[in-house]
Amino acid sequence: MPLLFAGGSEKQVRLIAQGLAKKGLPVTLLIENGVAEDYKSFIDENKNIDFVFLKGKINNEEDKTVLKKILALARIWCWLLRHCSRKTYSWVMFTNLTGLFCVPFVKIRGSKVLFNERNAGAKMCNSKVKRVLLNLCTKIVANSRNASAILSETLHRNVECINNGVSVDRLPGNTKSLGYILVPARVTSIKNQMVVLKSMLHFAPEQRPKVVFAGVQNDSTYQNQLDSFIDSHGLRECVEFVGYASNIAQYYSEAGIVILPSYEEGTPNVLLESYAMKAFCLASDIVMNRDVCMNDKILFSPDDDESLSQRITWAFGLSDEEKQVILDKNFDFVMKNYSIEVMQDRYYALFSA
Repeated sequence: MPLLFAGGSEKQVRLIAQGLAKKGLPVTLLIENGVAEDYKSFIDENKNIDFVFLKGKINNEEDKTVLKKILALARIWCWLLRHCSRKTYSWVMFTNLTGLFCVPFVKIRGSKVLFNERNAGAKMCNSKVKRVLLNLCTKIVANSRNASAILSETLHRNVECINNGVSVDRLPGNTKSLGYILVPARVTSIKNQMVVLKSMLHFAPEQRPKVVFAGVQNDSTYQNQLDSFIDSHGLRECVEFVGYASNIAQYYSEAGIVILPSYEEGTPNVLLESYAMKAFCLASDIVMNRDVCMNDKILFSPDDDESLSQRITWAFGLSDEEKQVILDKNFDFVMKNYSIEVMQDRYYALFSA
């Protein structure tokens, strides 16, 4: 039962492919664009997966012009024309809009199609064309209850929710907490780093905690807005952008608070990874975060910097005992509901049925 996954640079797709390959299913990962820096090690560790790189160039928000999207689609179509048929791939999984436009072509070639919605759901079904293409898919799954409900209601079909898998990497035991605020996300407007910067203005200059932004820059226009705000309000001394961090567990262990300020999430991996690593996390009050929230006090409106500053003050003021109760409850929740092995088993059952 050969399987083709288009969009294999996304971490969760890699985990799915890895689990299926270990169970003996032949898997090909079709990578449209550039990949993260940790991809080489993933390739070395998974010799039983076939990797195909189309060497596209859509890596940043500025790259996503209509022409470049069309060229990316053309590259995938050309590859599928040469390689995709019922005999070659019994199942093909797509995870994004580019892949969705390949669905009719793959169906005609005789393969079954799984569309795996990795975001909030609403944008993927907000036009008649998208809804028609989605309903051509053999099966649709989502990685959050909210996205599953939206797609099920809009498409009038059952869309199963399969939770993401979260790696249980415990924090380095010999690392001393430095008490800064960590914001681990790619730098783009939907991730809403600006509200964290604005919240710093509610603290006296000598009381402002250091803020570390860890994530690749996906949007230079937004980065420029952040830099301009930092300089105009004298925040440069308490803010650091470290880019992609291969040693992210080290940052989690050193941080006093992790913040997820996004306007939109599919599955809020930062929140769940914080749970798994027993790092204290605050999160924006959006439905995707609320679905996995164990304590309403960690939530703040994504547009309310004053509310965020109050949550920061509250979190830093907790006693060790109070904080530990919250961390233990979070850890138990993620272990029961977001195991990588459970996720991989559910996809194996889906493709083996």
